[in-house]
Amino acid sequence: MKRALVLLYIIWILPLYGCGSVYANYREVEQLRVMQTMGLDLAPGGVTVTLAAAEDRSGSAPLCFSGTGESISAAIEAARLHSVEEDLFTGHLKHILIGEDAARQSIEPYLSYICRSPDARMDMPLFILRGATAQEAMSAVGNGEKGVSEALQAAQSKLDMQLGGHVFTAAEVLQRCARSGCALICALEYGPAAEEKPAAEEPDTQVTETDDEETLDNAAEESAAPEKASAFQTTAAGSYAVIKDGKLREFIGPEMTLGVGFLTNTVGVRDLVVRDRFGAPVTLEINRGGTRLRPLWAEDGSLRGIEIYADVSAALLESGSASLSAVESADYLTGQLEAAVSDQIGAVLWIARNLEADFLGLADRIEQAAPLEYRRMDQALGPLLPTLELSIAVRGELRHGHDMD
Repeated sequence: MKRALVLLYIIWILPLYGCGSVYANYREVEQLRVMQTMGLDLAPGGVTVTLAAAEDRSGSAPLCFSGTGESISAAIEAARLHSVEEDLFTGHLKHILIGEDAARQSIEPYLSYICRSPDARMDMPLFILRGATAQEAMSAVGNGEKGVSEALQAAQSKLDMQLGGHVFTAAEVLQRCARSGCALICALEYGPAAEEKPAAEEPDTQVTETDDEETLDNAAEESAAPEKASAFQTTAAGSYAVIKDGKLREFIGPEMTLGVGFLTNTVGVRDLVVRDRFGAPVTLEINRGGTRLRPLWAEDGSLRGIEIYADVSAALLESGSASLSAVESADYLTGQLEAAVSDQIGAVLWIARNLEADFLGLADRIEQAAPLEYRRMDQALGPLLPTLELSIAVRGELRHGHDMD
């Protein structure tokens, strides 16, 4: 009898409480806006966070939301206030974009957040934006259909090919900073995209008695100007930002990234233009390359120099007045190839010496080549670089395009 009364009581009381979810933070999928890109900028007394969504299935334009706070978490909450109808979901972030001013101040707070936040992954690629803030670029990039997330994905794919598949992640930057106090991060710029929307039809600019001539002229100029989309510019071969002691110290432009590739053994497939003996441009495609290091030790066991041996293989793509059928011309172009690679390696080493920064990871390679001698070193490699004897020797190989193996 008591069991029956208890059962009746339960049946009677349940409708009073309803059938609510056990999850207090439950949200409908339609209410979520998935954020894929996070921008970080310096702000007075804190940080500005910009969150960008990817194109959704409805085809609506990608959205950006920004907020400022004393911390990244506080700035994200401020950005959420700008989204009234949708909840900003940050669990699927794919890219982190840091403005130049913020990077020059310090990237350490941002790396610390990535390490600890459940929404960020250590394998996410990092980018530093040259000459602008992340908020500015993320709001401008796109054409109303594709946004910053799609543009960054396209830039990453291009850099993966140009930089030997080596776009640095947060984990790699943290590891390198902990190891030598220095690191490289891929840098981007943004500007007008190559493709432009077609111009609108020209309006009727015939002036009537009631028409304002100046107004019509202005309208004609505005309508004739094509609408420009903005995109990230990776230029010929991208560029790098040099980080030392947690701060941005220098940019390595696209004219020197080939040297970085050789010194880090991450040479990608890329074109190199040299001159033949008559001064005509010749385009070579570098398809393989790398370096070996030989440390030189003094009698007291200190490091006195580094010999760098580079090997490069390239194919002839376009020639000017020269022809590879002549051995003399082939030898001349091979010498030009070797000289160009040597110049780029030397230019990157000059930056490392000037900054006293081992952002290339040379110390690790010296340790692998001579572990016992390396352990006896009483000073980090970075401050030693300006005093070391550095020599570069390049051996090149030139092939016809159809002879590559």
